[in-house]
Order: sequence, then C-alpha cells, then structure tokens
Amino acid sequence: MPVTLAPTFAARTPRQLFKGTYTGQSNIRGYDMTVDGRDFLMVMEKKRPPLKVTQLVLVEHWFEELKARVSAK
Repeated sequence: MPVTLAPTFAARTPRQLFKGTYTGQSNIRGYDMTVDGRDFLMVMEKKRPPLKVTQLVLVEHWFEELKARVSAK
C-alpha cells in the first residue's frame, strides 16, 4: 500500500492512476470521489473537430440600446 498511517504517516513515491486527458471548468475541479471512497468520477476531454463559421452578427451601439432598455423599466 502506498500510504501507511500507523505508527506514523508515510507515503511512498506517487504513481499515475489514470491515463487520458481530464479537465475541469475554470475553478471547478473536474473530478470527485464516491462517498465510500471506492470510485472516482472524472470529466474527460473529448476532441471535437473545429466548427465552420458560416455567419457573423455585428451589433453596433449595443450599449446605448442596453441603457435605453434598463432605464425604461
């Protein structure tokens, strides 16, 4: 076992448990453990082909429109 607690704490050299590309979102971790400590749940990154851009929407003077809508309420 890589960790012993008694008579004193001792940890051996760390080892890789899982292979793959796992990810999280910003400050949210991409993994967790079940309550009983027996299983992991991890978010695996899926490679996707890039999307083709087929249109572009340009909105001019949006801040003025936003101010008009907010002050009207």
